[in-house]
Formats: sequence, structure tokens, C-alpha cells
Amino acid sequence: MIRLGGTPNWTKSSYTVQNACVEVRSEQPTSLDITDSKFRWGREGAPVLNLSPAAFSSFVSFARG
Repeated sequence: MIRLGGTPNWTKSSYTVQNACVEVRSEQPTSLDITDSKFRWGREGAPVLNLSPAAFSSFVSFARG
């Protein structure tokens, strides 16, 4: 579970297929960071998408279909 402002470490999505997943963290209570796990490990400066809680909720709803 991701807690706003209380999850500083990357957390893998509960829906993972053959290590193809996203990871999420929330260091600030006003935003969430999302990255693709295949880019994060061992690579400095991996792309990170920063979203507001409302935008993150919309992202998850869209991804679920």
C-alpha cells in the first residue's frame, strides 16, 4: 500500500507480468512518483513520472480498463 508522504522507497505494483511492472513511491504528501522497473535498476536518471494524487487515481482507473 502506498501512503502519501509515507512511502519513500519504490514499491512494485501488485500486478506484475514477467517482471514487466511499474513501481511507485510517495515521498511528499502531494505527489506520487511512477517508474518502469526495467529502467530503474542500475541506471541513474531513469525516467520518473510525477503525479498528483488525483492524476494518479485517474491513471490507475485507466490502466485497469
